[in-house]
Parts: sequence; C-alpha cells; structure tokens
Amino acid sequence: MATLTDAPQGWYDSRNHSPYYTEEDVKVRQAFRDFVEKEIMPYRDEWDAAGKIPDELYLKAGNVGLLAAAIGWPEDVSPLPRPKNWSMLGSLIAMDELSRCGSGGIVWGLIGGLGIGLGPIYHGGTDEMREKVVKPALRGEVKVCLAVSEAQAGSDLAGLTTTADEQGDFFIINGNKKWITGGKFADFASVAVKLNDGSKGFAAIRLVLVPMKTPGITVREMSCMGAKGSGTAFIEFDDVKVPKENLIGTADLMLRNFVAERVGCVARSRGALTGD
Repeated sequence: MATLTDAPQGWYDSRNHSPYYTEEDVKVRQAFRDFVEKEIMPYRDEWDAAGKIPDELYLKAGNVGLLAAAIGWPEDVSPLPRPKNWSMLGSLIAMDELSRCGSGGIVWGLIGGLGIGLGPIYHGGTDEMREKVVKPALRGEVKVCLAVSEAQAGSDLAGLTTTADEQGDFFIINGNKKWITGGKFADFASVAVKLNDGSKGFAAIRLVLVPMKTPGITVREMSCMGAKGSGTAFIEFDDVKVPKENLIGTADLMLRNFVAERVGCVARSRGALTGD
C-alpha cells in the first residue's frame, strides 16, 4: 500500500514541493486515511452485500470531521475545530481518501446526499435550520438529501414540475423526484419546487426544507448498479404540507453547489480508480 512518502501522484509526493499541499494537509490526509482503513475497509464487502451502511458509521465520520469536510468544513457549525488554513483542497483530500474504499454505495451513502443537500441549507437557510439540521447532520445524527432531479425533467431546473401552492402559512407540495441519493434514509430533504405564483421558468424555482416524515411522502428505493447502500430513491409528494418558514431560498443556491459537486465527482473517480 502507498504511503505519504511514496504516493505516485505529484501533489501527494513529498519529494515534490507544493505551495498548496501543506504539512497540515498531510496530517488531515493521514487522519482520514486511518479512518477509512480502520472503520470502512474491513466491512466494505459486508456492507455492499447488505446494501446498507450502519448508522454508527455516520457518527464516527462526524467525529473525525469527514462529514464537515464534505461541505467545506464551515467553522461556525462544525462539531470539530476546522484545521488550520483549511481550503477546498482539504475537502478534495477527504473525498479522495474516502473513495479509496472502492465502494460507490458507501461513498454516496455516507457523503453523497449530505454533500449536495446540506450546502444550500447552510448557505441559505435560517439560524433555526442550522441548529436543527446542519449541526446534527455534521455530527452524523441526522441525514439529508437533495431532491431536484425528476423523471420528466432530469436536472433541468426550469423544466421541473413539482409544485408548491401557497395556502396560508404553508406550502402544499405535489410532484415526484427520481434518482435522489440518500432519499431512502434521509431525515430531511432540500426539495426543489416550482411556485404557482405566476413566475416563469427558473425564476419560479425555490428550495424548501421538507422533513421526510411529513404525511403525504412516499419513498421507494431504486436499485443502482455499483451503488448499493447509497439509498437512491424515487420520492412522491402528495399534498405535502410544509410551513413557509421552511423556505431555504432560490435556485441560485443549487448553482452555488455545482462547483463543489464537480470537485467531489473528480475526487471520487480518482480515488476509486487508483486506490493509492
């Protein structure tokens, strides 16, 4: 197995000077590597076969900072102090190390839904949402997903058909979402809806925080090749009543997420393929 001193890729190789990859990053990388080696690798095949990650792993991942790293380690809500001089490189290192486990289901199940669903809540949500959802999610106590994609529209935000009608102090949500990573076991979802207020296209899209135990929600797991354990699901909303105070924000919050999501995709591909 490669070590910190003989890793073949340039930015991990201690023989190559880098102004970005610091001694602090080396320590962070080793901490995450130790976690993956001890807490995931011995059980990977068992969890893959079962198609389920134990809840205890989320708590352990929260305790080591892996969940915080997945969304950029926001210091004001993190359960752990952020490492010195933390940057997006640290998040890339975390995802790269986790991906060494070689299981898409474990990677997606552990940080997939959280990585794309929690960011909008942190950046656009209220202080109450941060206390109720963001902080416990980073501790591994609750799970979050992002519910945007639809069978009718894919990820075409302007073409989404899930609607939110205003009824007094509530939104009434109807529609469906497909390919939702972590949807099977999520406690909360950041749901993209189209307001029925006369707005058109992209301007009508809002993100609403929906507790997944709310009446009217039906969740069906999807069987995804190579990603068992990801909890990918088909979700239906049938007159789901959510307080207007659960409004997270506009569609620009999803666009803000895209950069970090793409970095995560690259890291997961590299880490899983090379395993070093």
